[in-house]
Amino acid sequence: MQSEQLFSVSFTPMAGTYLLLYTTEGAGILKTPEIPGGIALSQNSVLLWDCQKPFALTTSMVPWNFFLFFLKGEQMEIYVEIGKSKREYSHDLSQYSPLHQHFRSLLGIPERYSFSDALKMNQLLTNILTDISLPLVPKENTRDANIPSYLYELKDRLDHHFAESFSLAQYEEQFSINKYRICRDFSRYFHSSPLAYLTQVRLNKAKEMLLTTDLNIYEISSYVGYENVNHFISLFRKYNGTTPNAFKQKALGNQSVPHSPEE
Repeated sequence: MQSEQLFSVSFTPMAGTYLLLYTTEGAGILKTPEIPGGIALSQNSVLLWDCQKPFALTTSMVPWNFFLFFLKGEQMEIYVEIGKSKREYSHDLSQYSPLHQHFRSLLGIPERYSFSDALKMNQLLTNILTDISLPLVPKENTRDANIPSYLYELKDRLDHHFAESFSLAQYEEQFSINKYRICRDFSRYFHSSPLAYLTQVRLNKAKEMLLTTDLNIYEISSYVGYENVNHFISLFRKYNGTTPNAFKQKALGNQSVPHSPEE
């Protein structure tokens, strides 16, 4: 739906129905008596809402481009309750989130869909709902008490800030531990050196992006932390036995893949 002018539309209660709203441009607000001030719906955000009580959608920045999906099903209650427990109803997506591609694929399914389209639709919706809900689920403490806490801190840093520049000297200063000991201890407990572990994290993320986004090799290389695209391609081939383009082409069933510097 596209709104070039300010508007407000109200919805009556719809028991057993849930709203999934994806904003691609502009901004709006979901207004409900339950939440003073409402819920802000900004560009590149996803809202999941239980429609059992009345609510209204109001434009706050034009043009407001968004897509509405009204969903039903017992499993929907699980996803909604996760958001309610954290009071997280709207979820901001990064520019490179694979959910953008999921939504594009979902919107590409024809109104008169086949059985295979229905299966694809179910898969895409499950992926979307799981991806926005999983970060809100408390993580179980599975840490081994024998592993020094600083190593978990380093591993967490590599897992979630993989695009940042890496330097053992930086962690030597941060933890006040000799960098050679850091490398030795990390390898002992995680069976890989810090740099090798980081490389694998980056390449796994690159593979995910190759299959779920339309970004080119340059953009993916930069996103995962490699400004030198040739170095990225060389590492990808070393760890995966093929180039990024060949990997994508094979995984997508030999579909046409845009030209990249590896060709």
